[in-house]
Amino acid sequence: MNWIDASVDDFCRGMGLEAVDFSSAGRVQLSFEQSGTLHIEKHKDCLFLMLAKPLPWHQSNEPIKKALSFCHAGQGWPFLIKTGLLDEQTLVFSAQIEGDEVTLPTIEQAFALLVRLHKDVADS
Repeated sequence: MNWIDASVDDFCRGMGLEAVDFSSAGRVQLSFEQSGTLHIEKHKDCLFLMLAKPLPWHQSNEPIKKALSFCHAGQGWPFLIKTGLLDEQTLVFSAQIEGDEVTLPTIEQAFALLVRLHKDVADS
């Protein structure tokens, strides 16, 4: 187990999940009642957090435009942020954390940022 696996295990324990062994699969999925579904995956030396949440579009492109605007490099986020649609009703934001920056606090920070981005889009 390396520090990435240990940090993800600590994050999951903080959410009340004791039996998570991130090192065995390199991915985990957590569902939250209010925040959506969080997917955490390790790929090469990076950790990716992807938060998917249903969002009614009400036949408007404005939420999509707002979500895309959050991905501009000029936003100054501490992580690389991307967005996309899983289907017509599910918006996904992802954060990429470089391996040497993965700690429990950075995972918590990335998750909080993804939750905030979803909230900002939903409130627009």
